[in-house]
Amino acid sequence: MSWIVEDNAQHEGYAAHVARDGRCATAMRADGLVMASSRVGGEWVDEVLGWSELLGWEARCTCGWVGPLYRRGDDEQEPTEHLLVDAPHPDAEAAIEAAWLIHEAAHQ
Repeated sequence: MSWIVEDNAQHEGYAAHVARDGRCATAMRADGLVMASSRVGGEWVDEVLGWSELLGWEARCTCGWVGPLYRRGDDEQEPTEHLLVDAPHPDAEAAIEAAWLIHEAAHQ
């Protein structure tokens, strides 16, 4: 999930996946959130947290702005469902994009 506005190339919004420990994932895999990668013995090794460690999502912008945290609905839902418990929209992508669009509009 990421968004840009053609008139404002300085701002690109995206949804950051936030783990229960407060860190943001650098990538996602089928088995969970990639929190860090490092070279060990000439091979890349990922630190992966299982999907049950996904707390929710934050709207973020490449300018450094961070929006509110939207917690996922419950631990039993599939991580691709993106259902929320504390957002104006029950769908994470819609809620996060709406938050970023408000931020971006203030910089027009």
